[in-house]
Amino acid sequence: MNKRSERKKVSVSALCSSIIDALMFFEKVDRRFHPLILSDLHEMLVRMLGLLEVEAPFAADCSSLSGEYFIETLTDSARLITQAVHLFEPVDDIQQSIMNSLRAHRKICRVQEILYPFCCMSERINAFFSEERLNEQVPDISPDAHCGGKPVGIYHKGLDNDPYARGSLSLYVPESYSSLVPLPLVVVLHGGHSHGRDFIWSWIREARTRGFILAAPTSKGSTWSISSPHVDHESVIRHVDELCTQYNIDRERILITGFSDGATFALTCSQLKNTIFKNVAPISGVLVPLRVSGLKPCRIFWVHGAHDWMFPLKRAISGCRELRNAGFDVRFDIVKDLAHAYPREKNADILKWFDPSLTMKTCL
Repeated sequence: MNKRSERKKVSVSALCSSIIDALMFFEKVDRRFHPLILSDLHEMLVRMLGLLEVEAPFAADCSSLSGEYFIETLTDSARLITQAVHLFEPVDDIQQSIMNSLRAHRKICRVQEILYPFCCMSERINAFFSEERLNEQVPDISPDAHCGGKPVGIYHKGLDNDPYARGSLSLYVPESYSSLVPLPLVVVLHGGHSHGRDFIWSWIREARTRGFILAAPTSKGSTWSISSPHVDHESVIRHVDELCTQYNIDRERILITGFSDGATFALTCSQLKNTIFKNVAPISGVLVPLRVSGLKPCRIFWVHGAHDWMFPLKRAISGCRELRNAGFDVRFDIVKDLAHAYPREKNADILKWFDPSLTMKTCL
């Protein structure tokens, strides 16, 4: 191998590492999100822009079409991350700043979506989409012989004509899926003005590492039909029923969780008669008053930030008290340094509470 090709190979590796570093940094920023510190968060993000500067295209020195496509994907990823950083810049209208931060988050989700297929080509990318690096070997993610020809990996239903169609469903099915083994199902509900195609990335590492089916439905409107719960509840139930028909899912091991409005709607679903959801994990939501008498209480793991600026902690405490008085089994965890943001580190605790058998695998 000549020195020129070696330099190009190192450059591609360096760019890939910079992109992963930027994604991890964005996670830290998302974790700290608060409207009053947007300027500080933006300054933090601007410092990393230098890592994403791409020089002349690498494609001319590629030895294969797959390598050329990989370089093109890395270049697109760097561009999207740069756009996301600029969207984070605060404007005078605080509401507009919040919406811009949501648009920035969407671009980061698109980066993850286009990078994921390269887990087989890059150990760094593979490690990013895992809870931890379990071995040095890039895993074989070809479908199991017993998958029955069912789609595996990440795919979407209902997005044929619109990449952000409402009422759609985004899915992750472990690449090692076998119809011989019943798997748990985790249903994750996005926050207001978001989409299942974006929120699914908040749980990909855990689903991929621990081997459960992940479903991220999208509300029919801009947020969940909390005031008319039957609208989105029927849609979510229909998605679950279709999945149970298509895959070997253990109906006794289904978890519904969500963030913000998604958490509120998950709680609402737990209070509906004949609900199929026996395990509910709301994150940064509120309890909407409903008649809970006569309902079969379920298990609830409620996570809330001590500094939540949208749904104050006292509302969460009051909601937990009401549910306990109605006979619900409620665990309540307060995250001391959290505002109204997604605490991804709590996913592992939620899964341990939901199903202790969902431990990390020895290999992916």
